[in-house]
Amino acid sequence: MKHFLHLLPALAVLSSAALGQDFNDDGYRDLAIGAPGEDINGAADAGAVHVLYGSMNGLTGTSDQFLHQDADGIFDTAEPGDRFGSALAYGDFDSDGFDDLAVGVPYQDKAGKANAGMVQVFYGSATGLGTAKQQLLSLDDYNMSGPSAAGDQFGKALCSGDFNGDGRQDLAIGIPYDDVSGVTDAGSVRVVYGGGIFFNLDTGTAQSWSQANCGGGELLEAGDHFGWSLAAESFNGFDANGWRCEDLAIGVPDEDLNGVSNCGAVHVLAGSSTKLTSAGSQLWHQDHPNMIGGNDPGDNFGYSLAAGDFSSDGYFDLAIGAPYEKIYVAYDLNEPFTPLPSAGTVTVIYGSPAGLSGVGGDLVYQNAYAIQEESEAGDLFGFSLAAGTIDGDQHWDLVIGIPWESVGSVPAAGAVAVLFGSASGIKFTGNQLWHQDSSGILGVAEDADGFGFTVTCADFNADGRMDVAVGAYLEDVDGVLAAGSVSVLRGSNGGLTATGNQLWTQNSAGVEDSNEMSDTFGSALCQ
Repeated sequence: MKHFLHLLPALAVLSSAALGQDFNDDGYRDLAIGAPGEDINGAADAGAVHVLYGSMNGLTGTSDQFLHQDADGIFDTAEPGDRFGSALAYGDFDSDGFDDLAVGVPYQDKAGKANAGMVQVFYGSATGLGTAKQQLLSLDDYNMSGPSAAGDQFGKALCSGDFNGDGRQDLAIGIPYDDVSGVTDAGSVRVVYGGGIFFNLDTGTAQSWSQANCGGGELLEAGDHFGWSLAAESFNGFDANGWRCEDLAIGVPDEDLNGVSNCGAVHVLAGSSTKLTSAGSQLWHQDHPNMIGGNDPGDNFGYSLAAGDFSSDGYFDLAIGAPYEKIYVAYDLNEPFTPLPSAGTVTVIYGSPAGLSGVGGDLVYQNAYAIQEESEAGDLFGFSLAAGTIDGDQHWDLVIGIPWESVGSVPAAGAVAVLFGSASGIKFTGNQLWHQDSSGILGVAEDADGFGFTVTCADFNADGRMDVAVGAYLEDVDGVLAAGSVSVLRGSNGGLTATGNQLWTQNSAGVEDSNEMSDTFGSALCQ
């Protein structure tokens, strides 16, 4: 049992140093938004992606792009249940100065194999994302250690990083339902390196990772779902040869450890001047020495990940979500502790010259110190995570999605917590809590909106402070159920502010298409 020894008042009221993706390299960061429930030409849940471009006034519907598999020039065909846009990641894969977009299509059928999955890559240009250098990636490609199999869900998770320090971003692809060596749903990851022929992503140099070869001493087990979440940054700064090669963190939220089921873990592979390597790999979990807390069944530690330099010491740190973690609280000294299942926690592990270190780490939850609001059963604190320099200082800040947070008497409306960085790391004082009933915020908190299901940071108006986009994928819009929305709160010297906030839906001015039931616009936001 974990012991969160926090005494509540008896009458407590429950209530990459980059600034983001820039596809046209105009200095204003852009936002790709997944709507995987979008119906395309009669194909239910075929999926789509909207791309909104930044400007001096923030995101704008002008030149909005509507990407889907039936659009002119886009490979493949929209089919029922593909869910194009379920995962998104950006990176300059060809090193031409324009960021590129990778789109996960995890439920794509391949050669009759249902839900095998695929990733589509669109390359940036002065006019935005184009189709000229478009790529399709799957386990059937050369050197990808395939073939595709039914139910793999290739592309369910994506992230980019420069793992070999050559100046070109590489792409990590999560395949959490991959069967590895006959072990069902053990999960795996493929890493495809940038800068191949025509300077695009090159499967010829791809790596395949699973718990069979990533180190850490863990074995392949059924249902571990290795590759469920991904994050990349340099946790040890520059290596001995002066290279800044980013490392890859891989979430395994259903890992069993020492007989504890689904407690979860995170593997970290080290970057090098050649490729990612398992030499010196790390395995993190809540029973790790120096870590706060402990492994309990169903914690799902590693469900979400985000990297940021919260202490601004040059070594990036890792935030790890365990949204299904049970919190124990007491309202009176004479009462037993009350369990709050799925209240959720976030662990922050700090970087060092030797990589991530459990020493001095933080355990964050809503009953901790001065964190706003109280933990409640089912909040899912830490379901989504993002990091960025929101208040304009050199310290990165942490954004935590709480999609089932109750707002007043409105259940599961959702909220987002913001914790700010400092010279000593994440600080608990001065944190913020935002939801759709916050003063000045567009929209209204409603039952089961899921505000905070997704979060991301980017500087959309180029003022030097990163803004935060928040997906409410089940938001009802103009009477249309679960159409979905995305709110954008601006960064300022005092943190996030409601001033100039934006609310985007598929009915917003300039945005192509329109709201339809269960479009789930905002289910994915580009990280």
